[in-house]
Amino acid sequence: MSKPEIVLCAPVRTPIGAFGGALKETPATALGAAVVRETLRRAGLPAEAVDTVVLGQVIQAGARMNPARQAAIGGGLPVQVPALTVNRVCGSGAQAIASAALEVTSGYAKAVIAGGMESMDQAPYLIPGARWGQRMGDAAMLDSLLRDGLNDAFSGQHSGWHTEDLVSQHRISREDQDRWAARSQQRFSAAQAAGKFGEEIVAIELAGRKGPVRFDRDEANRPDTTVATLAKLKPAFRKDGSITAGNAPGLNSGAAAMIVAERGFAEKQGLQPWARLVSHGVAAVEPGLFGIGPVPAVKLALERAGWKHSDIERIEINEAFAAIALACLREMGLPEDIVNVEGGAIAHGHAIGATGAVLTTRLLHSMRRDRLKRGVVTLCIGGGQGIALALEAL
Repeated sequence: MSKPEIVLCAPVRTPIGAFGGALKETPATALGAAVVRETLRRAGLPAEAVDTVVLGQVIQAGARMNPARQAAIGGGLPVQVPALTVNRVCGSGAQAIASAALEVTSGYAKAVIAGGMESMDQAPYLIPGARWGQRMGDAAMLDSLLRDGLNDAFSGQHSGWHTEDLVSQHRISREDQDRWAARSQQRFSAAQAAGKFGEEIVAIELAGRKGPVRFDRDEANRPDTTVATLAKLKPAFRKDGSITAGNAPGLNSGAAAMIVAERGFAEKQGLQPWARLVSHGVAAVEPGLFGIGPVPAVKLALERAGWKHSDIERIEINEAFAAIALACLREMGLPEDIVNVEGGAIAHGHAIGATGAVLTTRLLHSMRRDRLKRGVVTLCIGGGQGIALALEAL
């Protein structure tokens, strides 16, 4: 029996909100519902034709039962359509796409809505001693944004603290990191000003003082960023370090989704496939060196696809930090001019559970605009993993 071809259709994302910005009162599930509804609308697929939903979300404390199920029903799917929330930290949105593809490959599903969502704005504080009573002394309150999203579970240290070791190991200068960060900001802002992202974004309706307000533009990027302004920033994680708030992404909220389907089914339904998911790869590395995780993940995805690194025409390497993008592209021997061509997470932000799907959406739209054939999305993953998707435009 031949292996079914997996295609991606109607990729869409929300605008990405800055921390404490336009989306601070909007739950992740509402963002997820918006992209579920919109990918269905754009594809023209009947809601009852969806077999299941898979959405990534990292910070789930306080988000209520199974956030993906909430987003599915909120997005207009019948109650008979099941939903699964996945958590592979920063790789969650990409993992959702891979998991959806496996459902289709197994024959269990013909069409799946997959993506990711996150509200870092609404990450709650946790009080560990409150369940059984604080017998004496001060009570600790933990930030779930850090504990569940950004701090390494094995060491307790922030992912940025660990990335300083990657900087040393790969001899990445502060100047190179700032140069890459400025490149990201400038390229993303130029593409935004040219209106390139309009087609991939679904607007979110927010409550305003004088009625509903339409939020339809990424707000976290800083167009005026230069290497000179970045050079003035102090190290954020180690006194003698080189990682700053400027060469790292922000804390953000957003969502993205698409339809993952068997190609024959998609064509019968009149869907327009954007790309074929040729393969994916997940790999593991030393937890403290999580930032290099994309390297073995991409290697695995390429081996499964029958591709070489030289076959990649465009790649999105998540800018968890500028140093990570630089370490990975250098280790893989990739030319900079195919990497994060229209900027990355340093500019638009890193809504952790959504970013894998956001980058996939961005890559698919940019490859279509520029008529490219082969692309890769890859992300490092806290705790020492990496994930990669190999995509062929149709």
